[in-house]
Amino acid sequence: MSRSKLLCGAAIVLVSAAAAASAGAKESFTTFDPTGSIYTFAAAINASGAVAGYYEDSSGATHAFLRTPDGKIKSFDPKGSTLTEATSINAKGDVAGWYRDSSGTYYSFVRGDGGTIATFNATDGYEPSAIGLNAKGKVAGGYTTNGGQNAGFVGMPDRKMRQLTVEGMAINDTGTVTGVNGSDGFVRASSGKTVSFVGPGDPGRTIPTSINDPGAVAGYDETGCGTTHGFARDSGGSVTAVDPPDSEYTQILAINDKGDLTGVYYYGGYHGFVRDRSGAYATFDVPGDTYGTYPQGINANRVVTGGYRDSSDVLHGFVGTP
Repeated sequence: MSRSKLLCGAAIVLVSAAAAASAGAKESFTTFDPTGSIYTFAAAINASGAVAGYYEDSSGATHAFLRTPDGKIKSFDPKGSTLTEATSINAKGDVAGWYRDSSGTYYSFVRGDGGTIATFNATDGYEPSAIGLNAKGKVAGGYTTNGGQNAGFVGMPDRKMRQLTVEGMAINDTGTVTGVNGSDGFVRASSGKTVSFVGPGDPGRTIPTSINDPGAVAGYDETGCGTTHGFARDSGGSVTAVDPPDSEYTQILAINDKGDLTGVYYYGGYHGFVRDRSGAYATFDVPGDTYGTYPQGINANRVVTGGYRDSSDVLHGFVGTP
């Protein structure tokens, strides 16, 4: 999750300490920071437990990182990058994201599990909002054009990218893309057939954030600044509202292939949660959290990754099981 994707109003409400949330007895978390980091965010996790994300160093430069299941962290940047963010990781350990060079031009990249980085310019505008990556190496993303319109792309880094008039956010292994179409959400099959939908309660804007291989989509609805509610859409098109108990607003940020969801909710502070496919919730705060816990990814084993803010309002990475 890029910093621009934090919940609306965060600068105001994050001064409140997080209220106690319920947590399971088997809860276990590991916190981490790449060497030299003053700001760490873990963005995605694969089935093996490898984590991809980004961090900022003391000079203000932002770098991508890959954390292996045994806890070793490798930072990296495409050649010429002055700012790098990794946003997704697939089952093989390939990592995708975007970067900016010294001229201010934005590019996308895929880093193979062997460390080779392929870069490509799929956009003609501004900072990409997301780069999704599936197991076949196909990417999807969204960006703002030079004309100020939201747009997207889908394709392979070493082939021609197909430009979209909708904003891509995530892609599954069948090549199905989800994202934002104006104020609606959309699902685009690999054939190109696109279906738009809206979240429960006729919201102002529907924002899908993730899609699993069976085709279920999760995300959140915006009804105004500081008011968001989660949703889940099954592969048949039925949409269900998702909000943890007592939540004032909710953002769902990832779904795994079993239908387990993770995200952030606000109740006296920012907390993480996991909702399993039966509808049961596990809410949690990472130890050391004072100003919020922000899960961003979940794998098939229900291992969650993301970031949390400590008493100095410094963001650190975490991985673990609620």
